[in-house]
Amino acid sequence: MTSLHALAQAALPGVNDPSLLDQAARAGLAERGGYLPARFSGNIPICPPETRPILPESAANLLKRMLTGEHQDLLPELLERAAAGGFVLPPETLPAMLETKETALRSLLLPVLGERGRWLAAQNPAWDWALPREPRQAWETGTRAQRLAALKTIRAERPAEARAWMQEEWQRDSPEERATFLSAFAIGLSPDDEPFLEACLDDRRKEVREAAQMLLLRLPRSRLMERMWARAQPLVRADPTLQVTLPEEADSAARRDGLDDAPLRKWMGAGANRLARLLACVPPSRWSQALRRSPGALLSLAMESEWREPLLVGWALAACRTQDADWAAAVLQQAAASVNLRNLLEAETLQSLAMLLAPERMQAIVETAFAQRVQDDASPLWEILQQYARPWTPALAWRVIQEMQRQAHEPRSRLPHLLPFFARRIPPEMSAELSAGWPEHTSALWQTKIDEFLQILSFRNRIWHSLENTP
Repeated sequence: MTSLHALAQAALPGVNDPSLLDQAARAGLAERGGYLPARFSGNIPICPPETRPILPESAANLLKRMLTGEHQDLLPELLERAAAGGFVLPPETLPAMLETKETALRSLLLPVLGERGRWLAAQNPAWDWALPREPRQAWETGTRAQRLAALKTIRAERPAEARAWMQEEWQRDSPEERATFLSAFAIGLSPDDEPFLEACLDDRRKEVREAAQMLLLRLPRSRLMERMWARAQPLVRADPTLQVTLPEEADSAARRDGLDDAPLRKWMGAGANRLARLLACVPPSRWSQALRRSPGALLSLAMESEWREPLLVGWALAACRTQDADWAAAVLQQAAASVNLRNLLEAETLQSLAMLLAPERMQAIVETAFAQRVQDDASPLWEILQQYARPWTPALAWRVIQEMQRQAHEPRSRLPHLLPFFARRIPPEMSAELSAGWPEHTSALWQTKIDEFLQILSFRNRIWHSLENTP
């Protein structure tokens, strides 16, 4: 039997004081033993009859395996497909599902709890997140996550009403809540929101000002955008190379617009950081139009400039902020072939750029990189693909996996580890096809990751097949 000391040591790694470990274990057991279950009084209403079919047995069995820890990260995919098929969860899985603390998972559970799940939630205060609420009620009395969900719902239907809700509660909400709730304005964002967002630039808290700034930068002709363009336009010329003038220190008006002196990259000088920060606040398409060059041409010129770091960092961030897929594709095309450019971009920026692209555009980047023989273990292309978390097309999957199969007989330290990531994005119906074509003899690392890749793909395929026949 496992001792209290061993249990505590497992829960508190790095702590070696035996008395502390034993006290922690005893306190934990006492807390669990002292838990008082909910008491019921009065007449508990009978659970209404279920109106939708329960998961098919094969899908329910997969769900139960996932609840024991097997391929648990695929649970969101099963829940999404169950909801799309009109199913609800099996009764015996509801208590475990209602115990989840993850906000993202809770939102996926709501459509598949069914009548029985909602009835159960009403019997336990800890599960009240699953109870149906009118958006207005959730906004006034819910948790921060519930309020945000309600705000997003109304933003999608009646943006002006959601904006009025925020204005009513603005002074009562904390700065953290204000910044969180402003993220809902990305839904249905329009020029009607500009006066409110412009006023938010004067908020005392930086996180609120930054949230408002990011939204205003997505409005093509906002006053903030025009002020930024007026500051940036004189600083970069193409004649025929790029001629760059560094901006002066920010005045009070520029600071109010978010152009402070905080460095974007510590290894760049103060002037270069000011330039990068300013470029990041201007839609990169403005430069294409003003300088009459394509995104790829401007990036090539930037690579040859003495100010390539601030130019490339600023334009990449601007492409993310304004969700410009053309510029994102151009940046990634260059980054796939250039370790130097890749090193300028943070992983978060790289992912944001990649997620702007449709699979067909990502495949074009892959084909170009492979044609240029940019596919060894250290190629930035592989990191770009690792960050590409959108569902892949069969064509993209085939091209990438064929290249990995070609290299599977070679010692590689990085490529094998990417296979489990790719298995979560490849169409699962390809599991049988992609099980063929691997070398018979390869390293232990390659073989382990190939097996893991095929297991994930096969499990996903079972999920899809088990939910194929919708009600």
